[in-house]
Amino acid sequence: MSMLAHQDSTVIKAAATCLAAIAVIELPAQKWPDFLPLMCNTAQSTDINVRLASLHVIGFICEDINPKDLSDNDMSSILFAVLSNVVPDQIELTQIAIKAFSRAAPITDKNFPTPEQRQFIMSKLFEAANINDEDVLSYLMEALNDIVRVNYDYMGEYIE
Repeated sequence: MSMLAHQDSTVIKAAATCLAAIAVIELPAQKWPDFLPLMCNTAQSTDINVRLASLHVIGFICEDINPKDLSDNDMSSILFAVLSNVVPDQIELTQIAIKAFSRAAPITDKNFPTPEQRQFIMSKLFEAANINDEDVLSYLMEALNDIVRVNYDYMGEYIE
């Protein structure tokens, strides 16, 4: 885990990839139950490198795991951890957060029926949409595409 606090972004991404690959195998088997909560908690760390690494790990997990292997609580924790890192004046953090969210967007189907959760998700995405950064906007469009595909019935109020 100490590799997540490394200063080199290449090392951070490599460590995140390895941890996510193990987690995708271990989480469905209930063999690493404290890992996902740990990653969601460290996504709020005061150490920016730990935060970025945690977001990478969460995004890689969401990309590869079967959503059926995540509880509703896991999904809500993931979405909160990722979207709470949409911080307009911290472009790199927001880029990684939106990229992780774009990987997690297909699992939002359990969150959109709840108005408060839906509103939180969409407000953070609209906040990111106001950031003048090509990567943020590109990842955001990917995420919105997946959200609309999975949650079309809830999009009416946002399409206007």
